[in-house]
Amino acid sequence: MYYYCIGYLYSETRNGIFHHLPVSSQVTNDLETAKKWFEDAVRVHTDSWRGNELLYVKDRKLDYMCMIKEALFECNEAAYQKGFYSIELQCYTHNPFA
Repeated sequence: MYYYCIGYLYSETRNGIFHHLPVSSQVTNDLETAKKWFEDAVRVHTDSWRGNELLYVKDRKLDYMCMIKEALFECNEAAYQKGFYSIELQCYTHNPFA
């Protein structure tokens, strides 16, 4: 059984080192619910009125990092630090927020 949640990462440059942001999300055991949360998070952060540019959304091969989906966008919104943000649908064998 896996636990699924959304992770947020930031880097000043597109090919730089991404750092996990101290943001928590809900946790679920249902993959379909987690995929919906991921799609909602991508939509919220890349709506055209926000000024952010969605660079890609892709499925990831399930490996030791246990990342299922990834979205990358460039932030141009005045309220946030300029740079690149990654939204990841992550899985764990334990509840990461318990």
